Amino acid sequence: MKALVLTGGKSTRMGRDKASLEIEGVSQLDRLSALVRPLTDEIFLSVAQGDESEHAFPALPDLEPSPGPLGGLQAAFHHDPQATWLVLACDLAFLTTEDLQQLAGRHDPTREATCFCNPLDDHPEPLCAIYSPSAAPKLRAALAKNQRCARRFLASLDRTDLVPSAPHSLLNLNRPEHLVELEELRRTGPVEKKVTVEYFAKLGAEAGIEAMRQALSQMKKPRFALNPHSDAADARLIVLDEVSMVGEEM
Repeated sequence: MKALVLTGGKSTRMGRDKASLEIEGVSQLDRLSALVRPLTDEIFLSVAQGDESEHAFPALPDLEPSPGPLGGLQAAFHHDPQATWLVLACDLAFLTTEDLQQLAGRHDPTREATCFCNPLDDHPEPLCAIYSPSAAPKLRAALAKNQRCARRFLASLDRTDLVPSAPHSLLNLNRPEHLVELEELRRTGPVEKKVTVEYFAKLGAEAGIEAMRQALSQMKKPRFALNPHSDAADARLIVLDEVSMVGEEM
């Protein structure tokens, strides 16, 4: 098995490189690599296309500009299509040795992937998962169709789903305020938190369907007015060839 740590993101929300982010004097990359070493010595970094800087581990550049998380897995299978790849986001600050041992120990090489279900939504987590070589053809097919959602790709695979050691094991660090929450969590342990959802992102197709439903629900329902003295007054079936709109009535 080989390990791939995803470091090619722009860290726009955090405002600085997350792999080099230090917590209690240890960078996220150093912490994660220490967790991975008992499982494999072959650790690679997923980096952006054109990144020629020096790295602590061998780098696998993206094969195309801004491909998203699946671009890292694409580069990994391009480097070694016969390898089993452990893929990890670089900012999993709460991931433990126990989690990785469970992930590796429960991996079934006859299945395409092994992953944790995220306790927040019970969906498979693609950025802390093991991908078998048999997942490579499906990845190529998905990318050929420009399907780049990592979670949807993982959901399409034949996989083993696991439960992480703690509800917060898969929490990542996306924003500066998450560092404050991390320190509080380390100091006091888990606490209840009220969350207000201000925006909920949907996939493009789902959002389009919902927009059509909203538009239809706001349309005024037409009423048909028929002259009671017409020859069609007693007809059981009327076929309309042309319809005129008069206000809300047809």
